[in-house]
Amino acid sequence: MAIRAGLSMATRCPEAQSIYVFSDSHSTIRKATNVFRHSGQGISLEICRDLLWWFDTDGGRRVTFVYTPSRMRWKVQGSAHQRAHRRALSHFC
Repeated sequence: MAIRAGLSMATRCPEAQSIYVFSDSHSTIRKATNVFRHSGQGISLEICRDLLWWFDTDGGRRVTFVYTPSRMRWKVQGSAHQRAHRRALSHFC
């Protein structure tokens, strides 16, 4: 799950105060932090664990999930999508 990889990297950046998650899938956004039983529950629990740690270290932080249909070809979402596909997340911080 790309959201898991992106959030894992972003929550390890000590200077990050805001994280924006772009997805063209409503169900993926809903499942990302859903701790109830579903097919990707393990991934959701890992995401929640990372976010809990990140929020606990600074109460002023926030995460925003943004639904962006891929047909709109929004520049910011497209750029994030290309970076993820090139595996450039290792250079995120």
